Amino acid sequence: MVFYFRSSAYFFIFLQIVLGGCVSLNFKPSPAQKSSVVKFHSPNPGYAEVSSASLDKLWQNKKTGCSISYLSDCNNPTDPSLQNIFKGITSEIESVSVISSSFIEYNYREALRSIVEGRIDGVSTRFELVIFKKNSCTYILTYAATTNAFSNEKPIFNHFVEMFRVP
Repeated sequence: MVFYFRSSAYFFIFLQIVLGGCVSLNFKPSPAQKSSVVKFHSPNPGYAEVSSASLDKLWQNKKTGCSISYLSDCNNPTDPSLQNIFKGITSEIESVSVISSSFIEYNYREALRSIVEGRIDGVSTRFELVIFKKNSCTYILTYAATTNAFSNEKPIFNHFVEMFRVP
């Protein structure tokens, strides 16, 4: 499953960036075609854009370590379900526990919005994911924070999700 490998690889690279290099990888994901039609408002206050070769955009709060990102993958020859994409991402999290997961309507498409908790390199971390497909592209919006900081900045991620548009 090509997409499964690519999404897992992107997620690990994302975690490497977010957690300051605590997770090391020795493989490179296959290149993905990125979406060029996304419209969004950068998260703030306190978030600064961080360069990422694997994610479309990544912002991090330098004080709290919380991060918000999105990833797009377009014209992928495989077409995994939203659930399989979710399983591919969460299979890489140690001691993963699904707090909530439900299908919603988002950007006029079905989306899977989930909150999961687990350990990444020994750090208790909570993630919120919004996964959806539109116009031959798959999108993954992610909020990552330590379990203690998660609630404090969740409204910033909620606003990011509200403003994220794919025409």
